[in-house]
Amino acid sequence: DLGTALYVREILGTVLTSLGRFDEAIPLLRTNVASTRQLFGERHPKLANALHQLASALRQSGDSAAAIPIFEETLGLYELNYGSDHNYVAVTLTGLAQSLSAEGSDDQAIAALLRAQMIYASTLGPLHVHTAIATIALADARMSGDDLVGAEAGFRAALDAFAKIGDGKHIYAEAARLGLGKVLAASHRYAEAE
Repeated sequence: DLGTALYVREILGTVLTSLGRFDEAIPLLRTNVASTRQLFGERHPKLANALHQLASALRQSGDSAAAIPIFEETLGLYELNYGSDHNYVAVTLTGLAQSLSAEGSDDQAIAALLRAQMIYASTLGPLHVHTAIATIALADARMSGDDLVGAEAGFRAALDAFAKIGDGKHIYAEAARLGLGKVLAASHRYAEAE
């Protein structure tokens, strides 16, 4: 049936994206969005899911400018269907922020990441892996925007959260350590960075 075909197309597009085969993934995901829109209409959560996969593929392929309006449409649909404090909203805000940051819109990226971090903290708690990951993304955006003090505080907060969670060796804890090292080096605190 058509619903199964849409699901298979979306999964295949996601797999091709993860393999970096964007020239195959993006047309497949665009077709999936068009078919989903035709089958379910303009307001359905399945359309939001299909749009999110396309926006993510575009962002990962380096076409952040094309990803931004698709992430924005996705965000509106998730808010419409699930409310403004749902984790899907936070995930979409993170993808949108990464795209905005890639396009040099650091202030907008930081605003989106602050909102995502607040959603995770309120729904999952301050000591959850997703909250810590959002804190790292926010610190990265602050570092891109030359807010080294804010970035350092964010990376340290994420490391503290991972320590309290008991997962100090998590891959994202390592990302926070690397980010902190970069901030310290950029601040000419080389001994601490090392």
